[in-house]
Amino acid sequence: MDAQLIKKIEFSEKSILTVDWNSEGKLLAAGTDENAFLIDKDKAEVFHKLDYEFEAEVRTLEFSPDDAHLACGVEDGDVIIYDLQELKEVKNWNLRYWTNSVKYSPKGDILAVGGSDEKVTMYKVEEDYLPGFEIDLESIVWDVAWGPKGKLLAVACNDGSVTVFNMEEGVNEYEWEHQKLVNAISIENNGIITSGSADESIMSLDIESEEMIEINLEEAPNCIEWCDDVLAVTTNFKSTYLFDKDLEQIGEIQHESNGLSLTWKDKYTLAVSFQDGSLGWWDLSY
Repeated sequence: MDAQLIKKIEFSEKSILTVDWNSEGKLLAAGTDENAFLIDKDKAEVFHKLDYEFEAEVRTLEFSPDDAHLACGVEDGDVIIYDLQELKEVKNWNLRYWTNSVKYSPKGDILAVGGSDEKVTMYKVEEDYLPGFEIDLESIVWDVAWGPKGKLLAVACNDGSVTVFNMEEGVNEYEWEHQKLVNAISIENNGIITSGSADESIMSLDIESEEMIEINLEEAPNCIEWCDDVLAVTTNFKSTYLFDKDLEQIGEIQHESNGLSLTWKDKYTLAVSFQDGSLGWWDLSY
């Protein structure tokens, strides 16, 4: 695999904690210790700073599948819904706990929110984000991930546990454990569920064959994300690794700073945000 840096921009003195690409691939959203920004990919510049007085770090954000809204989760418990047509906040609420993960379902009808209250709450998008049912865990939730059809929801927790819920049947479908907290999780299109832990391990379950693969990176992953059949993992040692479905390494990108978050435009374009306040994206060839 070859990786070519297309653009790197430095627009923040604060670490960029979270980044997401919209479905059209024209906009990037980035969250820092004190704000969130929209970035024009073609111009490689910030074109809008969210008009909201953030009082804590923006830990997580995600575009809705139709690119109409941007959901932001903040350390102080705020959840903000931002209208991307009118460029203004249209909804906010406070959960009185850390908000660590906000993820829209593939259809965009549900926003799953997880944090330090040891729950994942489902908010009904079409009913003005009315809270719906909750999934109770026994530990702080660090990350959640939807399956491609919205049937499965995977949850990564502080106690090292991973739980995969069948949303149609309302039952726990799969469970496994790492030795330390699990801070990242992703589900591949064909049902491979992969988790990354502070114990420097990555575990990947193929739900079709029920085969589990585990590798040790010798570096703690900060973020992992599937795109088609390629898994990207950015770590706390200034590297981003690319793996195939069998967790065989197929590439590596070295950085000048620790990568904190990453997002795919498509299988051939990957963006990574960094601790030093920069953001870059690469063209990949396999």
